[in-house]
Amino acid sequence: MSKPLSDWNSRWIKYDGATVKIGKHSHVIKVSVYDATYPVHQQVISVYADPVNKHSVEYLKTKKILGDDWSTDLLESECGDEVFDQLQSQHLNQPKQHSSDSCIRS
Repeated sequence: MSKPLSDWNSRWIKYDGATVKIGKHSHVIKVSVYDATYPVHQQVISVYADPVNKHSVEYLKTKKILGDDWSTDLLESECGDEVFDQLQSQHLNQPKQHSSDSCIRS
């Protein structure tokens, strides 16, 4: 889901293309910023984490259940803050934090 571009959610922009771990699997961050005209003219942002290995057994199981490919909306997900912390840690070359588990599907 897209949200209005603000100082708070624009923090994601510099991490476009970065790789993070969600659960046991790697995901690539996809950030899009664009102009929207409805319901009002504004700049909006969307931030998604797409699985890197779409041929893994776990990904294919989830795809079969959902009936389609999927990605995680980090602006709406419970794990968005954990993923952002992981990105900041990687960016600062600090020791790796644990993977984000709060958005793992069961």
